[in-house]
Amino acid sequence: MKLLIHDLPEAAFAKIAPEYAGWEVISALGDIRPCIGCFGCWVKTPGRCVVEDGYGDSPVKLHRAEEVVFLSRLRYGCVSGAVKNVLDRCIGYVLPFFELSNGEMHHQRRYDEEKVVSFRFYGESTPAERSQAREYAEAMSRNLRGRVKEVTFADFDVPMDVPETPEPEPSARTVLLNCSSRGKKANSAMFLEQLAGKLTAPSSSLELARHLREPETLIPKLLGAEQIVFGAGLYVDGPPSQMLRLLEGLEAVGGMEGKRIYAVTNMGLYESRQLRNLLNTLRLWCRRTGAVYSGGLAIGAGEMYDRIGPIPFEAGPGRNIAMGETRLAKAIDAGAATEDIYAEPFAFPRIAYVTAANLGWPSGGRQNGLSKEDLYRKHD
Repeated sequence: MKLLIHDLPEAAFAKIAPEYAGWEVISALGDIRPCIGCFGCWVKTPGRCVVEDGYGDSPVKLHRAEEVVFLSRLRYGCVSGAVKNVLDRCIGYVLPFFELSNGEMHHQRRYDEEKVVSFRFYGESTPAERSQAREYAEAMSRNLRGRVKEVTFADFDVPMDVPETPEPEPSARTVLLNCSSRGKKANSAMFLEQLAGKLTAPSSSLELARHLREPETLIPKLLGAEQIVFGAGLYVDGPPSQMLRLLEGLEAVGGMEGKRIYAVTNMGLYESRQLRNLLNTLRLWCRRTGAVYSGGLAIGAGEMYDRIGPIPFEAGPGRNIAMGETRLAKAIDAGAATEDIYAEPFAFPRIAYVTAANLGWPSGGRQNGLSKEDLYRKHD
């Protein structure tokens, strides 16, 4: 069985449906909820998503397919927000446990297989977007422990509605937007709060989690700002789907010209360089919209920083992050650009982080009545 995951409207897909006769097909345009970052697919229902909306078995379908094709509009060097939504919900395909592979930290395989994946992008695109799309495809496949068969770019497009630009709402000069679906519980919220404490100019904070079903309701608030700081965790090697959908909405309405864009990004993997695809997606979005990409902070091993207890952030493992926040805050206050800042734990080796993380996951399983062996559950 082969699997197709696509974002084409029903009428457009009907024209090419014969090409995929006999395939398992997942339309990303259904009533799908974003990944809520609960880790339930690892410690509650291993290998399946806990959200019951018809997409919970997506990781199992990914496993059972001999080949997977992603048919998606190319968005800023990434898949569309709709296809990304399905991908984010597939993280249970791999295990929560970490290992080192080819010099990088990755999730362990749940299944003894190397998934073959292809990407078929459509829509108008630039050479830079196509190059980034290839990088994204390779990175995503590495972390899902698969391999890329091909990445192609078609010249057809699908017409989209062009909404009217809403009236901007009065806002602080700088808006810090937490793009995590976990809201205030997210590490993104913690890092944005620390950054806000280092700003001297007035700023305000918003949460995308409060607008998940209607992200367009955020747009007037963002249009009223001169500068926007996007805070996000890495989801399957790119922006979380809800952030991508918001970026798509902002491009559609316009009004981003000249606004300075910054980012504070983090992830559970150790090497901060693995966040470059997320930052590059935001950079390419800026080129599309006329916004000015002005620098980002990429934080590796982000999961550890809410667990270091009373150790002062500036003096402990968070020292590099604190220095990066200070540098980024100075750029924001000055309305200036800075180079991307890549920060990993200070004086805390990678092997120690991997070991500590792997020891922690079984406790989450035990809280839900699962043994360590249960966490390795397969769905063959």
